[in-house]
Amino acid sequence: MNSEYHPFLRVGRWLRRIRHRRGYGVHSPFSFDLISSVIYNKDEYYSYDGLRKKLDSHGKDEDSGLIEKDLKLLFRLANFQEAKTITLSGDSSIIRAYLRAACPKAEILGNSSSSEYSDLYYFDSAGNLPSIFHLSASALIIVRGIHRDEASEARWAHLKASEEITLTFDLWRFGLALRRPKLQKQDYKINYF
Repeated sequence: MNSEYHPFLRVGRWLRRIRHRRGYGVHSPFSFDLISSVIYNKDEYYSYDGLRKKLDSHGKDEDSGLIEKDLKLLFRLANFQEAKTITLSGDSSIIRAYLRAACPKAEILGNSSSSEYSDLYYFDSAGNLPSIFHLSASALIIVRGIHRDEASEARWAHLKASEEITLTFDLWRFGLALRRPKLQKQDYKINYF
């Protein structure tokens, strides 16, 4: 069983991060809104029913290994970002479908494509992170498996330290890195079960 989703490990992580849930202690209005309105949003969006039919009987995508909850998070993040250009590394047809449903007019590029200034990047592994980014003024980078191993944690730490990155959110299974030049640099841990 994938350790990202092992029930006992998830409960243990949730207990260790209990102080970091639902935006407690976050004083930035932008960050609090992202946490409460996007990450913790439980609303049913217009496309969820059609997308759910593409998952297996356990609500999981066999190709990417993501569960429905995580795919919905990717949908909400893309919807929040209002991305016009999305770059995917580790392409999965279901991830592509969720992102396409969130941003129907967005140009979605695979990992072989180069996009210097995408609005949204999705990396299926921290190992796929490039060492240098050319980011648009309000880019969002989503990285899966930031705590998978020491090398992944080192790549995530390198991205967090980048001058171009203003805000980071550590959700354990995912890392979110945003470029918002007008905001102060801040790193958050989020209790994303």
